[in-house]
Amino acid sequence: MKDVFPIPKYRNTQYRHIRYRNPQPQSGFASWHILVVLAVLAGVLLFIQRQRASSEVSLATGPAGAEQKAFFEEAAKRPDLELFYRGLSSEQRIAMARRLGDTGTPAAAKVATTLLATFDEAARKALSKSLAKMAQRDPKLITAELGRNGNFELQGLFAALRSAYPNSVVAIAEAVGDPGRRANAVRLVVESAQDPAEGPSWKASAEAAIIPGLEAKEASVRAGAAELLGKLRSAAAVPLLLSKVVVAEGEDRAAILSALAEIGDPRAEGALLDSLQSGRPSPRTLAGLGRMATPKSLGRLAEFVRDGDAAVRESAIIGLSLAGDPGLSAAPDMKSRLEVARRVRTPAADSVIRRALESGTEVPLALEAATGRETLASSILPPTLDKADPFTAARCETLASTIAGRRMLKGLIDDPKLGGFAQRALELRGP
Repeated sequence: MKDVFPIPKYRNTQYRHIRYRNPQPQSGFASWHILVVLAVLAGVLLFIQRQRASSEVSLATGPAGAEQKAFFEEAAKRPDLELFYRGLSSEQRIAMARRLGDTGTPAAAKVATTLLATFDEAARKALSKSLAKMAQRDPKLITAELGRNGNFELQGLFAALRSAYPNSVVAIAEAVGDPGRRANAVRLVVESAQDPAEGPSWKASAEAAIIPGLEAKEASVRAGAAELLGKLRSAAAVPLLLSKVVVAEGEDRAAILSALAEIGDPRAEGALLDSLQSGRPSPRTLAGLGRMATPKSLGRLAEFVRDGDAAVRESAIIGLSLAGDPGLSAAPDMKSRLEVARRVRTPAADSVIRRALESGTEVPLALEAATGRETLASSILPPTLDKADPFTAARCETLASTIAGRRMLKGLIDDPKLGGFAQRALELRGP
């Protein structure tokens, strides 16, 4: 047979015997065998996988023991943990949740918290009960998971730690010192302290556990203690905070001043006023002066309203608002009084807004402050008003923000002068 491709002549004759021929057709027999082998291997792997899955289900839901404990240790590291849990039946999920509570290890707490994101409500309740059981035994197992961000996770963790009160308070206080868990630990304590029934006891217990943290060696512990005490408005912490602020520097000093400002105790007035001498006043410091509401503090805020730049002035207005009626009286002019009145819901604030509306002074700001105030409906639209007034449309829209005002507007729809404004305001407001 002739060569398909002619071979060039090489000087080295050892290659002369090489021939390039047409490839011979291959038999399909070998390919068929490969497919069979692959199918068999797939079947074997599927069988092994099912056997393994069955074994894992038995470990997760079966009786407690060393093997189950080891399984939960590994489960805490598994990226497919939630997928595995969703693959169980509802009864199996509940059984696994209960076994986690019986195991009560850090890994079990981690697994239970992770699985709280399940949409199986019955399983979620079982997981929450197991977390509560672990919290009763060792609250630190639960506080270790406070760095989570999921809503269901935090609900379950908070409920478990509340169920273990007062034993859980010390563990929560320790978590406050960890920047990664601080936000949720602080939130838990503050929300618990606001509970109408148990709040006072929660606050007292938290104060007792956290105040010593102000003298800790670790800066993060001191910062966490100051933040929580500030948010608790802890009057009990003021003496120690005042003694510390005298010698504190840098971030320590800033954290203590922030705590004193949030507490708003008049005993700290001197410390906050002194802090105004160094640099730009912080919004938190000005808010603290407003909470104190002493004549000296309010006078200083009024100065910032008059002389501060836009940002400082706004912070000073907020400070006066926190003082309530005393802050309203301290505001230096009608504009600032209306800005304070907009944030204060008292008869005195209503009176300031009413006078501005009736006199035509700072009408746009007065209308903004009057929004939603039923007691001011009759003052928003004076009887002598007509469409020539430049603020007629704005007055009608503000009037539509109250129930009494909407009734008034409906009665004006046929009015030849104001009917169009009334109709438009009601349409903008919607049903």
